[in-house]
Amino acid sequence: MKVKFFFLALLTVILIISLLFFFIKKPMNQESKLCLSTAKFKVENGNNLLTYTISYRLFFRGGNGVGYAAMRGVVMKNETEYVLARNVAFNYFDQNGTNHFEAKINEMTKTGQDSVPDLLIEKYFPYTMPDKKSYFRIDEISQGRFLISANQGPFLICSGAIQ
Repeated sequence: MKVKFFFLALLTVILIISLLFFFIKKPMNQESKLCLSTAKFKVENGNNLLTYTISYRLFFRGGNGVGYAAMRGVVMKNETEYVLARNVAFNYFDQNGTNHFEAKINEMTKTGQDSVPDLLIEKYFPYTMPDKKSYFRIDEISQGRFLISANQGPFLICSGAIQ
């Protein structure tokens, strides 16, 4: 009887410890994360008007500091409409184990349907250009919703969880 109780207690402790390890979240830099967000923006400068609606799909590959961003949307410069379809690859690392990160763009590629002139990208989206460094922060604002804020570019609220 005592042996059965001992084994039952041991199995219960092992189960509890296993569940704790399963449900404890790893730090941001150890997990792969996916963020889906859409940004709308308007810039007026004299007679020049730029508006855009861009959907971002950000993927942070945890542990190795590699990330990817797929940018898809519409950019309007004055009366001319362009299609934006670019992919950005970057390296990132956290700053002293915090939720602050530094990123360096490695590569930016246009897909076939992209029609945005490179000069517009350089002027209004400099954070996507190769060899550019930028800094961003990731904060949980509610359960499963995250705010990604950066020194350049839009603030993004991830729909659903950063998975």
